[in-house]
Amino acid sequence: MREWQANLSASALIVWDLQYGIAMKAFNFPEMIANIKSIIDVMHSLQRPVIFTQSTGLPYEYQSKYTIYRLRKRGVDPKATPQMLEGSHEWQLMEDLKPAKSDLIIKKFTPSLFVGTAAEQVLKNKDVDSVVLTGVSTEFGVETTARHAACLGLVPVIVEDAVGSGDLQSHNSALEVMRKLFEVKRTDSIVQTLKSNSS
Repeated sequence: MREWQANLSASALIVWDLQYGIAMKAFNFPEMIANIKSIIDVMHSLQRPVIFTQSTGLPYEYQSKYTIYRLRKRGVDPKATPQMLEGSHEWQLMEDLKPAKSDLIIKKFTPSLFVGTAAEQVLKNKDVDSVVLTGVSTEFGVETTARHAACLGLVPVIVEDAVGSGDLQSHNSALEVMRKLFEVKRTDSIVQTLKSNSS
């Protein structure tokens, strides 16, 4: 019996939280950026959707109980130290991979691409079957979105050398779990499959 694989010819690329306040903390930042750029270039050449996410903080009075809990657990006072507020430098998408005019930027307020956004409708509009996930962080937004995408019937594909984290152990643990649930592939494999599907 052959191994079933995601249909990358009907995929969208998700570039997760490449913002100054998040992405530069990744242990593998230079390699990750280079690999994401390679995939973006191929997706653009195939006119496939490229979606950048932008984690957006809310004023303290509007933050969820979980956001406050998570920040306090990390030793951050969410009232005294607002996180990722719109317009701040840390909130900005990095110049290293500036979105093209054809790319979509989705502001979000949770670790899932699909909570409180139009992402599900957008992907349906573009006839997307699978989502290729890249960016930071592996164990939080990437894994959460992969699980949520699967619940919506989409096939998640995680690019293991194009995702990163400030915590290497958590990154590796998340990839180990996701290998059992989803497709986890390297950049060269993704690029090769995309190109072969277009020929």
